[in-house]
Amino acid sequence: MSGDICPSSASASRSMRQVPYSRRGYRLASPRARSIAFAAFFVWGIVVTIGIRLPYLHTALSAHIREYVLFPALFVAIAYFGFIYKGNRRSSGYMEAVTSLPTRSARIKYTVGVLGGLMLISAGVPWTSIAFPASLTAVFARKPIHKCYRVTDVYAWGGSTFTRMFDLTLHSTDSEDDVVVPLRGSTYDRIRSRTGDFVCAEGRRWALGTVIDRVSRP
Repeated sequence: MSGDICPSSASASRSMRQVPYSRRGYRLASPRARSIAFAAFFVWGIVVTIGIRLPYLHTALSAHIREYVLFPALFVAIAYFGFIYKGNRRSSGYMEAVTSLPTRSARIKYTVGVLGGLMLISAGVPWTSIAFPASLTAVFARKPIHKCYRVTDVYAWGGSTFTRMFDLTLHSTDSEDDVVVPLRGSTYDRIRSRTGDFVCAEGRRWALGTVIDRVSRP
């Protein structure tokens, strides 16, 4: 009969309408995963906002670890799991996402966004990670210190009067390496140190570093 449909023809028609595996295999993160990611991002933001403004001594060693160890390690790890790792799938997460996009321009925009995000996260996380040892030091450090330094550089940042900060690069006579301490604008206004001036710092030290509680002119 003319109204009958051959089973094989119907099966072929359904198979033509099926979405390719790469499109079927790509799924957005579950609501629970998105909630956990949002909470982690929120906590990270709070710690970073507070921690980078603490008067914590930044050493050359910590800068080198973040620049030459954390940054490349994070870059390689994210690139591997995003672009190469397949797990139980036929292709990587990036390939599944790209092949689900309908146009070439959309795939290019997605790729540019992914690469930009990769660089931003790989560089941003190590740079802001200094906030965590700074916060822990401010809470748990107990061993008192008192030391005088010579100011070798002053760098202002942070914007308005209420958020402005000053990074003082300090040199000690008993050490070859300089340290950097961020000071709030109100603290800097009290001492008004310039390059070449001497300042005395009182603070607390422990395994993760030193936090300064008071800065004064000698």
